[in-house]
Amino acid sequence: MSTVLETPVPRPARVATGPTLIATAVPGGRLLGRLAAVLSAHPVQTLAVRTDPAGRAIIEITVAEAHRARIRGKLLRMVDVLDVVDATDV
Repeated sequence: MSTVLETPVPRPARVATGPTLIATAVPGGRLLGRLAAVLSAHPVQTLAVRTDPAGRAIIEITVAEAHRARIRGKLLRMVDVLDVVDATDV
């Protein structure tokens, strides 16, 4: 026996409130898996991955201020990541 809800309950939209880090990386088959492993221990508010015309992966990550420096350091240690900057510096 199953229960059917009459109307789905909408979730409130989350608004990213922390600083955004922008990382440039070499795109590859395992990039998303490595990102997931690095970011899994931290509260990430938003994550967006796209490629630019030059073929590089651009990763935008919004995080809590308390975790920004630690996540930036971890991203810089990744083999695929070329650079990490704060969005306010761009």
